[in-house]
Amino acid sequence: MNSSKIEHIGFVIANPCAAADWYAKHLGFTVLRKADNNSVAFIQEPHCGLIFELIGNPEIHPIDSDLTHPLQVHLAFKSNGIETDIRRLSHAGASFVMHCQTPDPEAKVCILKDPFGLYIQLAQRKETFYA
Repeated sequence: MNSSKIEHIGFVIANPCAAADWYAKHLGFTVLRKADNNSVAFIQEPHCGLIFELIGNPEIHPIDSDLTHPLQVHLAFKSNGIETDIRRLSHAGASFVMHCQTPDPEAKVCILKDPFGLYIQLAQRKETFYA
């Protein structure tokens, strides 16, 4: 293998096809493929094109059943208005989990849990945060 390009990132969750639809409707993802038997769905992030595989397998515990803290595995999204995004996603079935401590006093960071067990981090930071 000569390339380190990520092909996709996968998560085992309870209801992959419904989750794919939720991410498309509320976070702008594109649904690339959904299995008729709800065993797998592939979704693509609209800005960088990263693909996520959402897997439904009754022989494997969904990811949220084995985590001990929501920061262990989370999807982070940039927010330009964190309170508005919290309300919008909460109305769409996500649940607020916690505010996150950050050394940047101007940043606002929090964790929500989507309706399918994945943790979502919202991060409102200065444009120069990663520079």
